[in-house]
Amino acid sequence: MRWKSKDLKRGLKNLKVIENALGEVRKMLVLSKVFITMIDGVLVFLVAFLLFLLIKIPWYLSVIPFVIYILVYGRKRILGIRYTQVERVVPELNEKLRTAADNVGKDNEVVEALNKEVLMDMKKIRTSLFFGSKSNMKKLGCMGVLAFMVILVASFDVEIFDFVTLGKSRLDDENFLPTQKNIGVFIDEGDDDIYGDESIIEYGNDEILIGLNTVEGNRDLSQRKELEKKNFASSYQEEKEIYATSDSSFSENIAKENQEVVKKYFNQITQG
Repeated sequence: MRWKSKDLKRGLKNLKVIENALGEVRKMLVLSKVFITMIDGVLVFLVAFLLFLLIKIPWYLSVIPFVIYILVYGRKRILGIRYTQVERVVPELNEKLRTAADNVGKDNEVVEALNKEVLMDMKKIRTSLFFGSKSNMKKLGCMGVLAFMVILVASFDVEIFDFVTLGKSRLDDENFLPTQKNIGVFIDEGDDDIYGDESIIEYGNDEILIGLNTVEGNRDLSQRKELEKKNFASSYQEEKEIYATSDSSFSENIAKENQEVVKKYFNQITQG
């Protein structure tokens, strides 16, 4: 059977139209998967952000789970794109869309009729069916709640425990205990006998690490303040002249006839 030139041009035109239509459908599926992946990634980021705030881990580390999720699940979703995803949303295209995609490049009366029917049903495809689904709306609502919780936690400085400080304390303890065993001297906060037994220990050129165990004690070294300047000179009255005064015992009134006796008495005491 030989094709006429008009029929050939019409057939080529129909092939191009169906190819462009299938390409637009696939592009819409890719964009919808990227959109869903970004929403899920932001949810992962906000959950990690909130958790890191509560345990005092730097917030910027929450970008790590976000990037991992985008790379892993985004690639998986894009590679898993199938036309059946459109057929589930638009039942009128059930099996027709896949059949038209499998027969792209073929030109006969049956394929042409199928392509026309598929093009007519493609008008029922709406982007809102993929981007504005109920699940996406729920995810956007969860994003708003998580963002509000992050603001509250950051504003009131709520914390479950300080993971960074706890890790540093454990690291300091692990580095300090071996030194304690080697030297045999440990200064515990609150101990009366802080010097231990009197002895002479010769260390030579060995490096000695001395630290305070702030975990078991009740002293918080993080709370520090500057020393107040005290003017001690203002606490005392300035004396223009310094002079000595006699004791009250020498200022008593002694009769003249007895002064010679008292004088001899004191001379004998001093000589003795």
